[in-house]
Amino acid sequence: ITICLENLRVRKPGETDIIDKSADDLLYIIERVGSDRFGICLDTGHLNLTDKNQREFILKAGSRLKALHIADNAGKPLFDQHMMPFASGKIDFCKVVAALREVNYEGLFNLEIPGERLIPLALRDAKIAYIKTCYDYLMQL
Repeated sequence: ITICLENLRVRKPGETDIIDKSADDLLYIIERVGSDRFGICLDTGHLNLTDKNQREFILKAGSRLKALHIADNAGKPLFDQHMMPFASGKIDFCKVVAALREVNYEGLFNLEIPGERLIPLALRDAKIAYIKTCYDYLMQL
């Protein structure tokens, strides 16, 4: 079992300050725990909402990157739409995949895209096929 700490973006009730966890913050916690059973889960959507660089986060996390929540959004504060790559969000997933290859990431490529479920049932098979085509494209980069 590996426990992964996710880069979160949280605002405390009644406050305007945003608390976000950078790769450095997560590595600090992991180093203090002192176990190779702890790693990092990159949520691309959360990171996009903080205007931080996806590539820099991935390179900093390095071998500690053990899990992914892949989703896109428009980057608007406090709203993560959980869209699939290449929808209408702001993340450059070609650069994300290139950075993952740089750190030899071999874990799961988990699409966390509940924002894509609002579609008539009659169209779901076509949507799933499209999502798979986009995924296959990314894996060939």
